[in-house]
Amino acid sequence: MIFSIYRIDRVQAAGGRDAHRAAHLAYLKGFESAILCAGALWSSDGVACDAGAPGSQPREIGSLYLAEFDSQEQAEAFASNDPFNVAGLFESVEVRRFQARMGTKKDAFTG
Repeated sequence: MIFSIYRIDRVQAAGGRDAHRAAHLAYLKGFESAILCAGALWSSDGVACDAGAPGSQPREIGSLYLAEFDSQEQAEAFASNDPFNVAGLFESVEVRRFQARMGTKKDAFTG
C-alpha cells in the first residue's frame, strides 16, 4: 500500500534541521526501497518560517513523502521514528493511504 506522509515544521524549529540532518539521512537510507518520492514543501510567500522579515525568501516548511508499506502501522512507525520527528521539529504529521487516479505518472504509483 502507498501512503502519503505530510509533515509541517514548527515555526521555531526552522533552523533545527541542520543539527539532525545526518541522522535523518542515515535513517532514510534504511527505507530507500519503500520511498517512492519525497521532497520539501516550501512557503509561497517567505512568511511561513521567518514571520515576514524584510527580504525574506521562500523557505522549507515541511516535507511530503509517498512511500510503500504493508500497513498503516508501518507507515506511522516510519514517520514517528524519523530523527527529525523525534527531535520535535514538526507541528503536524499526517499519514494517509494514497491511491493515484490521474496524471501522466499515476501508473508509477501503484500498490
